[in-house]
Amino acid sequence: MKNTFLLLTLLLSACSPTKKTIEQDGTTNLDSIQTEIIETKVVETEPKEEHLIYWYIYSNGDNKEPSDSLGWYRSDYEKSLALYNDVDNLSKTVHNIGLHVSIFKLENEKFALLADNSKIGIYKFTENKYQKIHSVTYLVGFSSINLNKIDINSDNYKDAFVEISSGGSYGNGYLFLFYNPVTKSLEYDNETELRNVKLNIKKQEVFCSYKVISKLYKIEKFSFRVIEEAEYLKFNSDKQELENKKEITKYDKEGKIISIDTVCVE
Repeated sequence: MKNTFLLLTLLLSACSPTKKTIEQDGTTNLDSIQTEIIETKVVETEPKEEHLIYWYIYSNGDNKEPSDSLGWYRSDYEKSLALYNDVDNLSKTVHNIGLHVSIFKLENEKFALLADNSKIGIYKFTENKYQKIHSVTYLVGFSSINLNKIDINSDNYKDAFVEISSGGSYGNGYLFLFYNPVTKSLEYDNETELRNVKLNIKKQEVFCSYKVISKLYKIEKFSFRVIEEAEYLKFNSDKQELENKKEITKYDKEGKIISIDTVCVE
C-alpha cells in the first residue's frame, strides 16, 4: 500500500507544472517593450464575434510594472463606455489605434468624450447607461486632447473646455461644452468651428483664427455670435493693389453687416 501511494505521488508530480514554470509562462518580457502602450491580452467575450482588448500603459520610469489599463471592444468603441460605469474621472489616449476617452463630472452629472480619427462623440451617463448627445466631425485627427473644467459663460456653473491638438495646417481645435443647469446636460454650438482660440471670459469674447481667416465671437449663454471677421485678400501680382491688406466685416446683434473695410496691415 505504501509503495502504491508513493507511485501515485510521483505520477502526479510529473504531470503538474512547477510554480517556476507557471511564473515563466505568465510573465511579459518588459525589456522588449519599445512603446509605452502595448496590447498584452485579448479576451473573447459574448457575442462570439467580439473581442475585448486590454491596453496596459507603462511608465517611462524605473518601475516597469503596468501603471494603468484600458479595456476596449475591438468592433465597437462606443460600447466600451459600458466598461466604465463605475469610473468618474478618466483621461487616456491609446495612440496605437488613435483613440481617446475622457470621463468627467460637472455638477454631479457624469459625461464622456470619445474620440477616434474620424469623429468625436459626447455622451451622458444616466443610471449606469450612456447616451450620445452630440457628435463632432470636423475635429478629426489628434495628437493630444486636454479637457479643463472652467466657467466659460460666467453663469456660475463650470463647463468643459476641450483643446484638441492635431498638428495640421488649421492648428488646434476647441470644443466649448456648456453645462445647462435646467436640462442637467451639455450644450454645444455645432454652427461654429473654433480653432486657435483666445478666450476672454471677462469680456465674454472668443477670438479664433486659422489660415487667412480670423473671427471674433461674443458668447451668448450656450452659443456664439460673430461680431467681427477678417480675411486676408489675395495679392494680385499684376496690379499690386492688395498687398498687405485685409478685409474686415463687422456685424450687429441681429447678424446684419455694419461695415466692410479694407485696411493696410504692417
